[in-house]
Amino acid sequence: MIQSETELRPYQLEAIDFTLSNPHEGRSIIYFEPGMGKTATGITAARRLNPNWRRLVVAPGYGMQVWPETIEAMGRTESVLVVEGTRAQRMRALAEADNYQWVVINTDMVRDQGYFQRLINLDWGTIIIDESHRFRGRNATRSQRMLELSKRAPTLIELTGTPIRNQPDDLFMQLRIAYPHDKNFSSYWRWLQKHCLLDQTPWGPKVVGVLDRDEWQEHTSQYMFTRTEEQVGLQLPEVIATQVPVQISKDLRTKYNTLKKELWLDGVPFASTAAALSTLRTLVCISPEKLSALAELIEDNAFQKVLIFCWHKDVAAVVAEHIQADFVCTGAQSATYRQDAARQFQLTDEGKRCIIVANIEAFSEANDLSLADAIIFMERDYIYGSNYQAFRRVHRTGRTLPTRVYDIYAKGTIEERIVKRVSLESVAIRDLLTEELAS
Repeated sequence: MIQSETELRPYQLEAIDFTLSNPHEGRSIIYFEPGMGKTATGITAARRLNPNWRRLVVAPGYGMQVWPETIEAMGRTESVLVVEGTRAQRMRALAEADNYQWVVINTDMVRDQGYFQRLINLDWGTIIIDESHRFRGRNATRSQRMLELSKRAPTLIELTGTPIRNQPDDLFMQLRIAYPHDKNFSSYWRWLQKHCLLDQTPWGPKVVGVLDRDEWQEHTSQYMFTRTEEQVGLQLPEVIATQVPVQISKDLRTKYNTLKKELWLDGVPFASTAAALSTLRTLVCISPEKLSALAELIEDNAFQKVLIFCWHKDVAAVVAEHIQADFVCTGAQSATYRQDAARQFQLTDEGKRCIIVANIEAFSEANDLSLADAIIFMERDYIYGSNYQAFRRVHRTGRTLPTRVYDIYAKGTIEERIVKRVSLESVAIRDLLTEELAS
């Protein structure tokens, strides 16, 4: 959704006022659901903070080109530098950053010591972090360096469609970066004990929710502006969700049960056995029964434009080969390739076939795939936020047809447990992030 500043909707203007108002003083986290115009809101807020400041945009690689396109489309002539290419090319580009009003970099560049030294020595009036949930890891190098950059910038805006990807403490480091001088975020453990419900495990305390939902929303609303389509009256099409359980063969079931026993999964806490779970999932996900169910689903419904998500890159490759997909989008392909795939998908004429098989992590943000006939999950991510972002590539403002979502999973296996777990988490997390607006 590309808009001019005069076309901004009331909720976008409210977000801008939230950013500009005291006591925020030009700092904010803006949570809009995907497709609600975060980019246009961020650009306008930055311009209104100070039209002459230099701005740094930190965005995922596959979302970088959205920024120069939107800045140009919003009707002002401003110089934009997109820092990409080889390491030498990026270093040369950063050396010229003083000559541009907007500088757009890849999220991962913040982690690199050489790039970071160039960035920290430049004067930034406003920093915009696109998809700020990528900085949720409080001990991650890129999060710590983003915090240092934030301390040196007068203003900062975080934009996200999924501020909480799994548990409430995902929000802490985003708050810390947005408000580095606020004493409420000086201690993770003090903040955790004040706001979060903890479960004591043999490996230490584990966050399992919030202590008080009303107190949580009052706390976060001081720092994060939140709006959903439902809250602002945007109409989205109907969602038709269908589960497709598949009965795997007797031989494969025997292999699965034997492997499960060998891996000691029974009775072991879910989160402590990631490698074992991955091994089990891979075994059943590329089973002939599931691959056949996928092909039949596409053929029986005469789907032409289909987006298929997998969690494992290797599984995505097998699935793509089986159905002869037009594009395979995993971390192995460049951001440019993935952007071109999304663009070709949208431009494919009605009635013509175009199928993308993608890894959830590599293709779940920034791309508009709203013309898809269906989304099919061959695997789900363990984390609700990643699945939700993937789903919102298709289910977004402007879509007119019902959004058809399918989960193909092997009955009686870890896949079935994951599908049910993610469904329960989706309700809990959305409840934390939304509240009734005053009428």
